[in-house]
Parts: sequence; structure tokens; C-alpha cells
Amino acid sequence: MDLVFPLEYQPGNWCKHFTGRFQKHCQAGIAYITFQASALPCLKDNCATEICPHASFPTVTEVQAQMQEMEGLIKQALPNLSQGICPQCGHPIERKEMEGFSQYAMPCRHRLGTTF
Repeated sequence: MDLVFPLEYQPGNWCKHFTGRFQKHCQAGIAYITFQASALPCLKDNCATEICPHASFPTVTEVQAQMQEMEGLIKQALPNLSQGICPQCGHPIERKEMEGFSQYAMPCRHRLGTTF
């Protein structure tokens, strides 16, 4: 059975200091290599065996504000995308290219989205 979580689950589940798995440190200055477990303690619901003392997660109000901001950005981007215009720079999209799991507008190379 596949579990499907609501979109607001994602920003609410990440520590506020998380900078990305491929960075060396979080915004609190903690080196990710400090945690040897395969599950980072930067996720609220990842069953990590180690706990980061600096972990801080968004409140419900903060998650709602992030969701409103994302919805606003999506509403702005969709008309541009439907007209073949890059939502980040406003230049025409001549073609789209996939690189790994990400899709890019060409020739500006702005990322349009990610697929899994």
C-alpha cells in the first residue's frame, strides 16, 4: 500500500535548519556527518535513532504561511508555463530538457520541476 501524505506534511516535517542532504552543515552549524545513521534527525517522522539537540520544526501557523506562499507562486507560474514562458526569468522556453529527475527550461536552464 502506498502512503500519500498531504503537501503541507513536507514543510512541516523538515527541521527549520535543514539545508539539503548534499551540504556539509545545517543553518545551525551542525555537520551532517555528525550523525552516522542513515536517517537524518532533520525529519520529524523518520525514525532516526539519533536526535539533534538543535532540531526545530515549523509550527502549524508557519506551515500554513509557507503553503499560502507556495500556492501564490504556483498561481503566478502556471499562466507563464502554459504560454511557454519561464516563470523565473520571463524568457521564452525554446525546449524542455530532463536531467536526472529535474526538468529545465532551455536555454535559460531554470528548473521547472522534479519528477519521481
